[in-house]
Amino acid sequence: MRQTSAVMALGILSVGCGLSGLGDLEEDKAVLKDVPVLAHLAAALQDGDSQKVSDLFKAKLAFDRAPDPTTLLQSYLAQNESRAHDGGELLTMLTYNVALISVRPLGLIKYAESPEMDVRRLVLGDKILQENADLVTIQEAWHDVDLPLFEEAAERHGYRAFRQDRKAYTDGLIIFIKKSIIAGDMEPEMEAVPYDAQDAKEFWPGPMVKRGFLRVTFKHVTLGVIHVYDTHMQPYPEAWGKRMEQARQLGADVRSRVKDREIALIGGDMNAGPYYRDDTWEGPDGDVGDWWSNAISYALLLHYAGGVDLFAMGQEAQDVNQGRTVVNNARTSTVIPGASEGWCAGTPNVVFTATDCNSLYFRQYAGTEYPARLDHLVARDTAARIFVEGTGLMFTNRIEFPGEGTFELSDHFGVLSSLSILP
Repeated sequence: MRQTSAVMALGILSVGCGLSGLGDLEEDKAVLKDVPVLAHLAAALQDGDSQKVSDLFKAKLAFDRAPDPTTLLQSYLAQNESRAHDGGELLTMLTYNVALISVRPLGLIKYAESPEMDVRRLVLGDKILQENADLVTIQEAWHDVDLPLFEEAAERHGYRAFRQDRKAYTDGLIIFIKKSIIAGDMEPEMEAVPYDAQDAKEFWPGPMVKRGFLRVTFKHVTLGVIHVYDTHMQPYPEAWGKRMEQARQLGADVRSRVKDREIALIGGDMNAGPYYRDDTWEGPDGDVGDWWSNAISYALLLHYAGGVDLFAMGQEAQDVNQGRTVVNNARTSTVIPGASEGWCAGTPNVVFTATDCNSLYFRQYAGTEYPARLDHLVARDTAARIFVEGTGLMFTNRIEFPGEGTFELSDHFGVLSSLSILP
């Protein structure tokens, strides 16, 4: 979700107090090169061998090359393959950005507007929940008109829907949990937490958004206590520093809350991917830099949460392989999806959840942002109970909306993981 320059000029204040207590957490003090999920950052940074995690937050970073997470991603697949999984119980989780936003501050400025909302909102709830995932986290259900549509769909398909009341602000987040897996002797607990760091223009005169995370803790009928998190982090490429702070806050909450043998499952749009080949992206409105810094928040969430990337555990993740083929050319990117004839046709939708190869994304963003895996499934699983049986992208096909056209269900693709979890 991007903004016009007119709205950006109105964002003068900041929401919240920003980063606090840097150095108080043990995770702040770790040396980058000694942490497996951060070692690729250390290798790409000038003087990276001597830097601590806290140093990432203190100044503009100097990279010698693109942070390359290939070894990290391969390690997740190898870790998964080494795990015993006989006797586990199947649990499926889906995360999906549904792209339902239309905001015009003061009635004059087009802040953001997702394409084809009127027809998509009528079917989104049923289409998503018909997939029958046990846990579903969605983002960008911003407007009051959409909430009953999703809640009615939840009732039809046997789910409980959890969201904050939104009287003061909207976070666009909803968590769905299948009723049949909730144990009757513990009522689920819900908490909505705004991030301390956020760009103020998203609150006013923007859409009254407070970025944050939604948590539901429930007892599974056979697997015990599970903490489900849903988040949608700060957008805009230039806001990589705020995303780092948000990753620290969310990760710290996960690590501090999850007890031995409990599991936390995090789904959401984190507005950052694991890999960007080029540090500068040629955009239609001028070049945008610091893309290598945008890769930091992905790694920081894994570090602070003590988490694993479920997508990379479940398949050979193609973030780097496909990322190296991206066409970075502002002269063609606004008229040709993927900036080169045949690029989308020759690039299967197996890893990028945000890409101009999605026709709705192209209509809204057209060449302005680097294609990447922005939507993630992460777990904290200290007892190694989870084996990922499979994972992949969802809702990649275009569907026919009679009288309206043929296009995708949302401007993002969803991510689904099938987990076998030991009792």
